[in-house]
Amino acid sequence: NGTVSQQADGRWAFINNGAVDTNFTGVASNQSGSWYIENGYVNFNFSGKVVFDGITYDVENGRVFR
Repeated sequence: NGTVSQQADGRWAFINNGAVDTNFTGVASNQSGSWYIENGYVNFNFSGKVVFDGITYDVENGRVFR
């Protein structure tokens, strides 16, 4: 139900109900694509595979590919 957007400090975060959801780790999307979120923020340093909701995703520099 949330979205990924850039915050005033320049960090990209998963926003749910109007606030950064620091409890969320998984895959979330915005108009630019899908992203790997770790503790509420896009992890641009992560590349590899993640499993979220039973689906395996390939991640490169935080960007999710399926």
